[in-house]
Amino acid sequence: YKGLDTENLTVCLDPGHGGDDKGATNGDIEESSQMLEMAGFIKTEFEKYGVLVVLTRNDDSFMFLNPRSQVANDNKADVFISLHRDGNSESGDSNTVNIFIDKEADNTTESFAENIYKKLKKVGGMETSKVKYGSIGDEETNYVVIDGVSMPACLINFGSVSSDQDNENYSAYKEKYAKAIVDGTLKYLSQREDTGENESESE
Repeated sequence: YKGLDTENLTVCLDPGHGGDDKGATNGDIEESSQMLEMAGFIKTEFEKYGVLVVLTRNDDSFMFLNPRSQVANDNKADVFISLHRDGNSESGDSNTVNIFIDKEADNTTESFAENIYKKLKKVGGMETSKVKYGSIGDEETNYVVIDGVSMPACLINFGSVSSDQDNENYSAYKEKYAKAIVDGTLKYLSQREDTGENESESE
């Protein structure tokens, strides 16, 4: 990522749920613990480039939604990524990685999510759906954590916990998904530098 001053970048990762809120579960599979592990994989990859990574939670603790957004805002993160898995394969989106952004996303947020989408799509395992607006089944309603942040943000949903196929694919490809997310994010940030855009400084 030539020309990208990675040591001056901050990324906020939000592993969904935590504490008594396990998120989606299936037997001994818990969304909250899987997403904390995923955040760890992504953090390790980013740190190879010297990027500062802030997590909304570092352990299996409960956290309300609004404070998660505040962590990103307080740390002046360049981007915010919330990590989740779906609990219902009946939604028709099983075996699919979904990326959601603000229903009124600007070009920078769209570019951020598109870059992640292009990298995830190449990984294999689950299919990666085109970037979606709003939330599952409702493109007019944003996720609360997305609504609350002041930087480009997306929520990534790694298939359904209730699908054995999804769980197998997630386990087999999780570290590759993590690397793809980092590659896509750095690609977006390098493009932002090339065009001279920096939303956080202009606001």
